[in-house]
Amino acid sequence: MLQKDLASHLILTVLKIGTTEQQVRDMVEKAAAHGLYGVCVFQNMVRTAHEAAAGRLRVITVTGYPSGIDVPVTKIEDAKLAIKNGAQEIDFGINLSALKSQDLNTIREEASGILAAAKEQACKVYAVFNTFNLNEEETAELVNLCVSLGVDGLKTTCGDAVIPRGTEQRDVELLKSAGLPIKAEGLIDTVEKARELLDAGAAYVCSASALSIISSAKCRKEKAADMRKTTLIEDSPAGAANAYVADLYRANACLKKDDFLYLSKLRPFSVLLIKTIASRTLDIFPYRETPDVLLSEEGACYLHEMGITRIYVDNNVLEDPTGKIEVIRNQDLTGIVPGFYLSCDCKDGLTLYEDIALPLGMRRDGSLYTRIQWASTTEKTPYYWVNNLIDDDIERHGGTWGANTMGPANCILDFFGESKEISMVRLFHNVGSDESVMEEMAEHIRMYVSDDERCSRFGRDTQDVNVVTWKQIVDARMEMREYWSDYILEQPVKARYFRLELVKNFGTPPDVPWTETAELKIY
Repeated sequence: MLQKDLASHLILTVLKIGTTEQQVRDMVEKAAAHGLYGVCVFQNMVRTAHEAAAGRLRVITVTGYPSGIDVPVTKIEDAKLAIKNGAQEIDFGINLSALKSQDLNTIREEASGILAAAKEQACKVYAVFNTFNLNEEETAELVNLCVSLGVDGLKTTCGDAVIPRGTEQRDVELLKSAGLPIKAEGLIDTVEKARELLDAGAAYVCSASALSIISSAKCRKEKAADMRKTTLIEDSPAGAANAYVADLYRANACLKKDDFLYLSKLRPFSVLLIKTIASRTLDIFPYRETPDVLLSEEGACYLHEMGITRIYVDNNVLEDPTGKIEVIRNQDLTGIVPGFYLSCDCKDGLTLYEDIALPLGMRRDGSLYTRIQWASTTEKTPYYWVNNLIDDDIERHGGTWGANTMGPANCILDFFGESKEISMVRLFHNVGSDESVMEEMAEHIRMYVSDDERCSRFGRDTQDVNVVTWKQIVDARMEMREYWSDYILEQPVKARYFRLELVKNFGTPPDVPWTETAELKIY
């Protein structure tokens, strides 16, 4: 299925509580620009969507959403008003309580009333089954009833709000006997899943991720017979890095220019890969909701000025309001390391691979590879605790370097025996467990560099770190809150060892001393 063909089978659902009229207009405009079949909105936004669509795509709304338990008169009147305001299709949730109680008259009453109102304006009516709550016998009974009532089509579920699982091929197959168009909805957020359900017999796929699905489809190479490896971008004469991975685990809002300023300190690159909580799993907290990430116009323009032409992201929504950057959703970015191949599925079950070449000597997030050389004044296993500084874990309970002192506490990192040029340091300031208090955060932090080989011979945690010659590069006062702090050096410095000093905390009692910070990244 080509991208254009796929778009004509996609319906963008805009059923998020709190969505504004302007947001609806923007979503309709984007859906129309991509050639989507339609957009589904709440009834209060039907008129807005109708005006914005201007006949370029279908305007769809819901009644009895999401449970279907509204009484017939409510559903009917809702449908009448929606049709008056410009709705071209009505998805009405069937009262499954009535079905399971064998009260088929209630279903006949609501369906007949909605169909009568719709017929006058040539509006289509789809019956929403919520198949996850039906066995095969109940599904078959409801299919036959809906056919006899004269509905225009069937829909698998009401959406993502109350469903316990995503829509599967079997859900579509159980509705096919009706011989009516089928809308598939329910946790559909990838090209692969959309095509799977369309192949199973669905006429349309409804998803809040419809825009990112069609954007992802752009990267699917339709010349499946040509199984050659391709390179996303060419190396610049200066040996520019080809890609960069930003670990935005906490991203749940709008990404602004300030979020990307540190990228200017890296070698040039053209592809940005963004990881969010969607790619993050911990044994302690196996469940993470996938946040939406929005890109501000200012942020998009800044990235474009840097030469970035493409973004791969693992979340549900990432929009470039400028249209200057190609945004592609890839469901799984968990394995990205230097030399990783990012796969893109093509038609006919064949796969092409696009080479993502990451900067050598850098971690996934573009920072330098580091290791803990030594740590002072900490708990019984200093290396365990201080390694939290470089474990890429910035979750609230994910662990910090917690030194058992009111200050000072020191640690030394090296670059695996190599000398590296340092241009910037990023510090994620945080405290760890529920028992921690904000006063345990370091209030004063210093950073140093050195080439003194004695750093490699430090052993005991009581070692006098000041016997080594150090060059101070950062002296900062911290705020008592969770945040990232960027320290861009006036001039890059080259060194083999890096030292972080937690000078003092915000003032815990002497009998319960503790000083903490969370994550350190060196560029």
